[in-house]
Amino acid sequence: MEYLEDIELVICSHHPVGIQLVHWGFFPCSPLAPTLAVSLDMLECVSDLFVNMAPNEQVWAAGLMKYVKVHSHEFATGDSLHQ
Repeated sequence: MEYLEDIELVICSHHPVGIQLVHWGFFPCSPLAPTLAVSLDMLECVSDLFVNMAPNEQVWAAGLMKYVKVHSHEFATGDSLHQ
């Protein structure tokens, strides 16, 4: 999955770029002059998957399906991802 989005920001001392990116739902990859930002939703997904990481794929698939369902998407059959 690859999705890039250009966002135009007005930079001034009263509204630092890092704060603006967080407001837009992105995490800046550096505090002062970020050239890249990552979606906070994606970071949450990776964090949940890491916390629920298990040595088997069934638990991993259940964690990923939970994230997908929270974002209003579902698979055609209940546990089709780990099948």
